[in-house]
Amino acid sequence: MLSFYLSMVETEEQKSFVENVYIQYEQDLYKVALSILHNKQDAEDAVHDTFIQIVKNIDKIMQIDRPKLRGFLVIISRNCSINIYRKRKKDAHFDIDDEDQPEAADDFDLEQSITNKQEQEKVREALNKMNDDQRSIILMRYFYDMSLDSISSELNISYEAVRKRLDRARSALYRVLTGGNDNEC
Repeated sequence: MLSFYLSMVETEEQKSFVENVYIQYEQDLYKVALSILHNKQDAEDAVHDTFIQIVKNIDKIMQIDRPKLRGFLVIISRNCSINIYRKRKKDAHFDIDDEDQPEAADDFDLEQSITNKQEQEKVREALNKMNDDQRSIILMRYFYDMSLDSISSELNISYEAVRKRLDRARSALYRVLTGGNDNEC
């Protein structure tokens, strides 16, 4: 596939950049896609879509500082994966009875709920209802196991701002998962 992406760019500098990004980040982007889609073929499609977006916006992406590049690429991959997930969900048209849905727990533990398969789907749907900033910080912290310091450097904001955003995002996620007012997201 790398040769396909290289054929889409014009200059040697762009080809070198795409090749380096592919070698360095392709597996990370695949893991992100697989964690959202839970299907190898769909995850590969999401990574392909991610690299198409990279090539289409190569001039802008080449200007991103190296420390921020991974986070930016992860967000592109996540968005491509979510688009595929939504398309797949729209095409499937399943109906789930309300009685099949688990009751909302009084004690909410984000990490514990993610380990449960049924809860994973609820969390994924809840994340899709949240705004991009909240969704991104939850994904960076809990799905990509990034430290608050790493998130701070990726987003170029202070540690304290990351902590506050994460706290607000967790609260918003809790409201969505427990049937609270999800319009506040």
